[in-house]
Amino acid sequence: MGIGLVDLMIRTRLAESKGAARKLIEGGGVYLNNERQMQAQKMITADDLKWPAAILLRTGKKNYHLVGIK
Repeated sequence: MGIGLVDLMIRTRLAESKGAARKLIEGGGVYLNNERQMQAQKMITADDLKWPAAILLRTGKKNYHLVGIK
């Protein structure tokens, strides 16, 4: 169980649409916990948590989101 990387980017407003999110990912501009993501089909699961209940999602050099998981 988890959430898709594309869907998470929409929810955090790092991308305006699913198409824009896919382009960012395929272009190498998306990082999950400071690791570049190249697959738009990536599912975010509990295994991706680096902190007790959060992940770091980044696009480009300056757009950071710390996403808390409940």
